[in-house]
Amino acid sequence: MRLLRPLLLLCPVLLVVACSRPDSASPEPAASATETAAAAEPQAATPAAAVGMAEGSMVSMAGSMAAMAEFCGLAGQQTRAQTLVNLDKQMKAKGLSTSEIERLFDEGYASTKAKAASDPAKAQADCGPLKQMADPEEIKKWQKAAEEMEAKAKAMGV
Repeated sequence: MRLLRPLLLLCPVLLVVACSRPDSASPEPAASATETAAAAEPQAATPAAAVGMAEGSMVSMAGSMAAMAEFCGLAGQQTRAQTLVNLDKQMKAKGLSTSEIERLFDEGYASTKAKAASDPAKAQADCGPLKQMADPEEIKKWQKAAEEMEAKAKAMGV
């Protein structure tokens, strides 16, 4: 449990870092890559029961983080599309279909956008810590903490 709390706190930071890095391996725009992946996928979608709770929560949380990053001016639609492409690559390896990934991502995204629209003052107040997390010095500090935690986990045999 002691390791779980810092890892949960680190997840949003990692999402912001991942969203802020361009994918140099992708020569075409992210939106067209998403459309291509969706068109290439067979129509049979993974049933909702087959989606692991952890994977589904992670995709939904990524959608929420993308919405907040967009609301706070830290990212735009291009970053949202690129995040979705990256999630698609990672989650397909865990057995999720593109349509299920997009559905979960869009649910988290829409939910967070609706909350921000219903209480803009609170959402704007939440931007402060998010902007602080996007600060390069803060990112370096969190990356160092993550490396230290990873080293401790390896030493413990986890």
